[in-house]
Amino acid sequence: MDVHNISRTFAITFLTKSEWNRDIKRINQRIMAGEAIGKAFRKLGYSIRKNVLDVYIIKIPKWLQEEFAQEVSIAKARISEFYVKREDTVPIIYGRVVEIYPSDFRSPKVNEEDRSQISAISEKLNKEGVTSNEIWDRIAKGNNWKDNIGPFRKAKAASITETEALRKKIFKLIWTYKS
Repeated sequence: MDVHNISRTFAITFLTKSEWNRDIKRINQRIMAGEAIGKAFRKLGYSIRKNVLDVYIIKIPKWLQEEFAQEVSIAKARISEFYVKREDTVPIIYGRVVEIYPSDFRSPKVNEEDRSQISAISEKLNKEGVTSNEIWDRIAKGNNWKDNIGPFRKAKAASITETEALRKKIFKLIWTYKS
């Protein structure tokens, strides 16, 4: 919420509990109690990175237009794997997060910067021999895969069906949600 009590982002998180350790379970309890995701993780010494899976324009329902205080019925959406990591540990995916932005906060247009951030689902990259640590490092370096383009392209192609299914799931959730 901004200073005028207008939502600046609407987010849905699909949790990946199978990868969680005791710390993450404790942090999740704080998030469920209302603490912001990033703040909760940083308080316990975790760094955060987002592996962007998709950026697209979504039609939003009236209730979300009202939350955003906007007349426009479309918004930019970004789906990411929300990675967390403490020093000297392997990165863990807390969950997949979709963030939907009001039009005055992020223009409802997918631009070249958005497209350059789109990666592949980590599970698909892992199947191509790419480790979680390498994914973590490449996120920090602007998602540059030029020196390992073959496995990246294969993983990205293998991600399409799952990413499209996520889009449909997100659309259904926001259109059946009662605020």
